[in-house]
Parts: sequence; structure tokens; C-alpha cells
Amino acid sequence: MCVFVLSAAAGGAQAQSSDPLPPVVVEGAAPKKKATSKKPVTQPVSAQAVEAPVAVKPVDSGTGGAPNESSPGPNLYTKGTSGSRLGLTPLETPASVDIISGETARERGQFSTVEAVTQNAPGFSSVAMPVLGSAFAARGFQGNNSVMQLYDGTRLFPGRGSISFPFNMWSVERIEVLHGPASVLYGDGAIGGIINVIPKKPITEGMFNEAQIFFDSNMTRRASLDSGGALSKDVSYRFNVSADASDGWVDRGESDNLGVSGALRWQATSDLVFTLSHDYGDQEPMKYFGTPYRNGVFDKRTKENNYNVTNAMTEFHDSWTQFKTEWKVSEALSFRNVAYMLDSRREFRNAEDYLWGYSDPNLVDREGIHIRQKQEQIGNRSDATLRTAFGGIGNETVVGFDVNRAKFGYASYFDMADPVDPYDPVPGTFPNPNRLDPGFRSELDQKSVFAENRIIFNEHVSVVGGVRWDSSTLTRDDLQSPANGFEKEFNSFNWRVGAVITPVRNLAFFGQYSVASDPLDVPLLDYAKNISDLKLTSGRQYEIGVKQSLFNGAFEWSLAAYDIVKTDLLVRDYSTFPAGLLQIGQQSSRGLEATVGVELGRGWRVDANGALLKAQYDEFSYIDFSTFGMVDHSGNVPLLVPEKTANIWLTWDFAAGWRASAGLQYVGEAFANHANTIERPAYTVTNVGLQWKPTDKATLDFRIKNVFDEVYAPYVRSYPYDDNMVQGWIAPPRTFEAALGVKF
Repeated sequence: MCVFVLSAAAGGAQAQSSDPLPPVVVEGAAPKKKATSKKPVTQPVSAQAVEAPVAVKPVDSGTGGAPNESSPGPNLYTKGTSGSRLGLTPLETPASVDIISGETARERGQFSTVEAVTQNAPGFSSVAMPVLGSAFAARGFQGNNSVMQLYDGTRLFPGRGSISFPFNMWSVERIEVLHGPASVLYGDGAIGGIINVIPKKPITEGMFNEAQIFFDSNMTRRASLDSGGALSKDVSYRFNVSADASDGWVDRGESDNLGVSGALRWQATSDLVFTLSHDYGDQEPMKYFGTPYRNGVFDKRTKENNYNVTNAMTEFHDSWTQFKTEWKVSEALSFRNVAYMLDSRREFRNAEDYLWGYSDPNLVDREGIHIRQKQEQIGNRSDATLRTAFGGIGNETVVGFDVNRAKFGYASYFDMADPVDPYDPVPGTFPNPNRLDPGFRSELDQKSVFAENRIIFNEHVSVVGGVRWDSSTLTRDDLQSPANGFEKEFNSFNWRVGAVITPVRNLAFFGQYSVASDPLDVPLLDYAKNISDLKLTSGRQYEIGVKQSLFNGAFEWSLAAYDIVKTDLLVRDYSTFPAGLLQIGQQSSRGLEATVGVELGRGWRVDANGALLKAQYDEFSYIDFSTFGMVDHSGNVPLLVPEKTANIWLTWDFAAGWRASAGLQYVGEAFANHANTIERPAYTVTNVGLQWKPTDKATLDFRIKNVFDEVYAPYVRSYPYDDNMVQGWIAPPRTFEAALGVKF
């Protein structure tokens, strides 16, 4: 039932060498340098080289803050923390891992984490209306209950499906993306993959300061500052702030956002480090919920209309505090502890749903909703890592536990706003704007223990395995109907085994088998009583692949094939009336993913990625009691999942200090309903840029986004009672951007 994954560390584990390795001191980030695409070449090792204890590699992201650690391309030699808790590089990991440089994303004009992920990681696409936060699809599965988001290695529990933090790439050092099931590392809710946003870290030597101002044709204004350095021999810091405001590209499309982050690092001894960090986000995104379609067809004459009310409100306030301890007890043993606390406040008051022709063919009906969410999350994660060798075989083991508590409160009020003319909407106001009806309170207590082990047999073969057990207790108080309150315990056991075979230096073949679990159609914090007696869904994945780095990292590529099956989906129980719910459904996906990064010479470089998949509901049928007919969606493509995606980015350093660039993003068609009768068409977006560095301290960037002014909707939703009632979120038109950055 299990398959051993082939993932022998490229050229053997980096933990090995032909000579004993010197002790490693836990360090913070180095002074910021220009990212380079050259990667170190892993040297061949002998089996005997691992007989001495291996020096401890700091496996937390504390050393990951060096801005020059990752660059354009697959970054196969960059150590990460998301594909394994052992701090392996992608070449050493028996899974598909992408490491996206924050500096590269910013140079490409990718200012949000959503843009950075979907344009640089193969197969990932956005499935959230931007005004509501972020959510992704990957490997045939979508939503925050299947594609998990983390911040600095800590999972973010979604409330009502929303994740609003982080959002700004200015404070991001890199983003690590793990494809496929990750429950063995992070718990339930990661069958499609995980996205781990790593913030910038304190700089331990010298001082570094950078500022940037930005302006675009949508009247977006942004000012950003990044500062870091050593305050003394043992104390260092990092501080980032970015504020922006915009008029938007639709009527009444104003927005305001502020992001602030800071970290203070104390090297108490050569082997002991403490880091305190705090991040804060204050967002008022553009209060635009899309455009209604006429009889299911988009009318371009409405593309700049905003159908929301004048007293609309969308506000996110997020804060995130972490205290990290890293202790290297000896050359073989190290400990880490992370205590964290998250606080989120979200409030929405909008006319969100638009129905063209529902009551009158010449009017758009509008459904309004006022929601207030309050979420708190507190927890602690500890682990110990031991690296030993015996008889010529190296061994690396990490064991640990994670405990956390998440609380979520929800209140809402629904009402209808006045209908409007589709071509000349008079916004009106939200009725009873101060009314909120108490909804529910949820509390989720989670405990988990985990372990991971890597055996390095020789320079050609290594095996990695891991296990994780999670126990979650959910308590829900229904403030409208107390009888609907409940308490329920959910348990899951997830595991993974894989191996890497490296027949020659810098070429790794890998394979893995993994078992994972997800909540049902909604995150655990949203469970209601009618699904509380059901179990978590379960899934398994087979994956094989190959990765290679050539010419000192100037040419890197990877290719992976996978097969995932997810069972225990919810379907209707047609033996009862009204219909109940059963867990008999099944969903599957299989596909290919590829990445490549090549230095072509004469200043040219190309980076590309693509994904092809076949995703479907294998078992999904029920009786529709409005017609008493059987409805069968088996064989259909799951909601909002594109089966083809591709990205390509070309850069040309054509003169000293000058760089031209062009990028293309393709996202295939997807469906907005289970019946696959409402299609979100495929789209292709082209971006170009020109960069000039008159000095080492100054950078001017000019960009054109959506060069060909394509009108498209990356997000579409439909309403179950009428296939003609469709609403699409229209993307920005052609946009001109300019930015000036200075270092001092």
C-alpha cells in the first residue's frame, strides 16, 4: 500500500562532506545583496564521511532571511522549511517544492502574495474574490480547507473560508510552496498543498536601508521602507512598513492598506538565539464584488460599473506575534520553540450578490450582507532535531509537538438593497447599516505530535519518512438556536514515506506515497451541527519526479507526475426527505508539473512552469427533490479548478544597469458549478517591464500590466437556482506603473 519515495539528497545530503564539518552557529540574515541565479554545486560524498556527527544545520527560517539565498528559477539548492522539518533543499526532498524569492517577485511587479504564487508556482491558481481575502486551487483541489496557508511555518486557521493575512510582498523574504498532501507536516487541510510565506529576518552584520515609492495609472500610490542591521554585537533588527492607497479601476474603487512588521533578535550565546517579531496588517480593499452577467453572458459595457452601495464597508485588521527560541545543544542536537498569537478582526457590509433579470429583465437585484468576524489563535510548537551517523549511514530525526487554540465569533445581517439599472447603477445605501444578529461562537483546541526521519545510506540513496497525529476538539455555541450547539472531537493520523536516488551529481529521481486528511466542505471552525457527526475526508497520493541542476545552477529543471484520490466527500442521502448527507463521494486528480530556469547567455534568462491535470468527481450523485430526479455529477471537473496553467518570464540585461523583461500567464478554463454548465473562460495576461539602475543605490522600474488590455474574470460564481445568474470579478485593465527605489 505504500511506495518508497526516491529522494536521495543531490550529491548526498548537504549535511555530508568529504571532511568533518565545522560547528554551525545559529545566525540571522546576512546584509542584503543582489540575488544571483548561481547555485553552489553539491560535492560528492562517501558513505564513510557520515561516521562523524554531522554539524547541526539551523532548520528554522531564522537563517532563511538572507536576501541572496534564493533567486529566479527552481532554487533547487536553497534550504527550506516547508517540504521537510529537517531543513532540506528541494533537491534533497522527496516531493515537489518551489521556493519563490521575494526580491524576484517584487522586481516582476508581483506585489501581492496571490500574484507571486500563481505566477511562479506551477499549477496554483486563485479561487477567491480578492475583496474577501485569498484562497487557492492546486492539484485538483481548492479552498483553504484543501490548500493550506502558513506564515513563517505556522498554519493560519481560516474562519468562514477567509484568510486576509499576509497580503503584501514588501515584507516577504520568500514563499515556499509544497505541492500535494502535506498533512504529515501541518495537519488536516492540506491535500492540495501548502503555501508558506517567510518574512524578512533581522540582519546581523552592518546596516541596510531601502525605500521605494510607486505610482500607477489607477492612481495607486505606495510608499515602502525596509530597514535592518546590527544594534550591537548580539542584537539585530528588521523593520518593514508599506502603505498604499488607490482609486481603483471601477467606479468608487478606492482602497487603503497598511502593513508593518518588525523583528528583534538576540544572540544570547553562540548556541542560543531568541527572536521576537510582530506583524500588523490594516486593509480596506476595493469594495468591488464583481459584475452581473446578462443571461449568463458578460456585457463589456458594464466592466467599470460598481454595483455596491455607498456606505459599503470591507475592513481587515490582523496582528501576528511570535517568540522563537533556537538552541544548539551540541553538534548533533538542537531544539526549537515557537510561541505565537494571532488576532483578526474582519467586517463586511456590502451589496455582494447581483442578479440581472431576476425580478425584472431591465434591473439588477442586489442581496446585501453585513458580517463581523472576530478570530483569535494562540499556540506553541516545539521540536528537537538529532543528526547522527553509524556504520557509514547518516541519520537525521526531528520529533515535536504543536498545541493551539483558535476562537471564532460570527454575527451577520442579510437584507436586500434597492434594484439598479445595469448600465447606470445608482448605488443607494445598505438598509439598517448598524444591525448585526449574533450567529455563533466556535472554539477549536488542537493537539498534535509529529516525527520525521531521514536515512542517508550513501551518496546515491536517501529515504525520508514522517508521521503526524492530530486531535482536534471543536466546540460551537449557536447564538440563534442553542440546541444546535455541539462539541465534537476529530482525530487524524497522516504519514509519508519517500526516497531520492541520485545516480550522478546534481540529478535526483524521487518518489513518494503520502496519506492526508481534510475537513469537509468548510474549515473546521465553520462546522455546523448537521455535519458534526461526520468524519474528516481522507486522501492518498503517489508521486514520482526528477530534478536536476547543471552548469553551476545556470540550468535547473524539474518534472513531477502524481495521482491523488480523496474519499468521504459529502453527497446527498436520497433515502430521507428532506435529503440528508452521506460520506460516500470520491474525487481524484492526476497530472504533470514542470519548471525550468535557464541562463541563456548574453544577459538572457528564461523561467517557465506549467501544469496539466485531469481532475474529476468520481462519485457524486443525489436526488433533487424539486424534480424528484437523479442528479449525477460524476465525471465532472471540480469547482473553479483549471486543468491547464502556464507561466513564462523572460529577462534581458542588454546594457550595464539596464534590464528588459516580459511575462505571460495562462490560466485554463474552469467551471463555476458542479454541473459544469457555467464556464469561466481561459485567459492569458502579458506583462512587460524596463528597469534602470543609474547607480548601485538607485533603481527605476517601468512596467505595463495586461499589455493587450484583455477583459477577463479570474473569478466567477453562480447561483444554484438559476444557471443564468452569474457574477464575475473583472480584472484590472491595462495599467502603467513606475517605481523608484533607493538604498542608503
